[in-house]
Amino acid sequence: MDPGSGNSNHESTEVPIDISQQQQNLERCEQNIQWLPSLHLLTDRNPRKEELRLDLLNAAIEGNIDAVKSLLNNPLFSDSSISSSSASSSSSPLNAASSPSPFNVAITEKHETILHVAAGANQTDFVEKMIDQIAPDDLKLQNEKGNTAFCVAVMEKMLKKNRELLTIRGGGNLTSLNLAAMFGARETALYLYRRYYRGTLTSDDKKQLLFDSIDTVLYGKWSRISFLA
Repeated sequence: MDPGSGNSNHESTEVPIDISQQQQNLERCEQNIQWLPSLHLLTDRNPRKEELRLDLLNAAIEGNIDAVKSLLNNPLFSDSSISSSSASSSSSPLNAASSPSPFNVAITEKHETILHVAAGANQTDFVEKMIDQIAPDDLKLQNEKGNTAFCVAVMEKMLKKNRELLTIRGGGNLTSLNLAAMFGARETALYLYRRYYRGTLTSDDKKQLLFDSIDTVLYGKWSRISFLA
């Protein structure tokens, strides 16, 4: 599921979904980006940086763990000129990607990291193994739509590594729970609900969750959830 782009790994065929309403929600997200990936490979491009970017992109799409490991010590990640360039390109005080690595650099024009791409490509084993290698803050990195990799593919291992993922809003300024309900991802929505705690969801979140649950035939699953009353 990629809430930012409107693509979903969980198809819901029961009822038509209001695409126009979803798009309106998702267009609100850009103001909510707090955790930016490093833009080292997207700024001041040269052949070496472009080659490295494409190597990371292909590794994510193919789920090639060995390819990523071979790039860990690439000198471009420790190049001082690259680090200074990246620092000047970031305006967020919460930018987690202060030191470049294969796990926190943007590798697409949409500012997706290797985890975003791999999660979107359903490379589950690859993502799980990468989670063991990365810093917890790298899981917070958001693409240009505001989505973390956790928004793209909710994985328990990500949440165990960084519980703050529940509080980071993605596309449309929505929580990962709201996004899952919007796209009709039943099991994901139920999993997330059980892990949200009181006070996390605003009244608007709860209303949106109710409406989306009805639209995507999830409402019956929420019949015992008191906060929707």
